Amino acid sequence: MAIEGSFEVNTIINSWNPPFDKTSTVVEYVGEEGEEFDEDIATKKNVFKIVTIKNDYAIIEFSNQYILKKSQYFQSELLVTPQQIKVPKGVELEFSYMWGQKGITKKIKYNGSTRSESQEAPKTQEVAPASDDYTQEEYDQECKSEECECDEDCQCDEENQCEDGEEK
Repeated sequence: MAIEGSFEVNTIINSWNPPFDKTSTVVEYVGEEGEEFDEDIATKKNVFKIVTIKNDYAIIEFSNQYILKKSQYFQSELLVTPQQIKVPKGVELEFSYMWGQKGITKKIKYNGSTRSESQEAPKTQEVAPASDDYTQEEYDQECKSEECECDEDCQCDEENQCEDGEEK
C-alpha cells in the first residue's frame, strides 16, 4: 500500500489589460511521492511535485516560474530549499506567475494523507467550475436537448415538470 496526499489547488487568472477579467478554478489532486501535478496553462509543465507525504504536512517542489508570495509571515519556517516548501495540513500557500500575458495565482492546500492500493497517475477532480454559476442559457439548452412533451420554448423546471404541468 502506498501513501497518497490530497491537495486542493485554486488557480486564479487575472488579465493585465481591460476589462481585467478574472477566472478561478479549484481542482483536487491525489498523488504519491514523486508525482507531479497541476499543469500550468502558460508553460504547459506541471507546477508542483510531491516530495514527501506525512499525515500533518507534505513537502512539495514548485516550478521556478512561480514565486512564493512574500507576504506570508511563516514563509521562512516552511522553506526546505529555494524550490521546496513544507505545506502544513489545512494551510493555504500562494504562488504567483507574472511573466505572461495574464497574472496567475495558485493557492495550494494540503488536505492530508490516505493509503492507496493502486499505482495510478495522480487523480484529478474538478471541484468548482471556472464560471460562477450554471447559466439559464445552459439550463435551457440541456432541457431542450432531452425529450420533452412541451413546445419548442421549453420551460421545464428541475423536477422535469413543464409549465403546463405535463411531465417531460
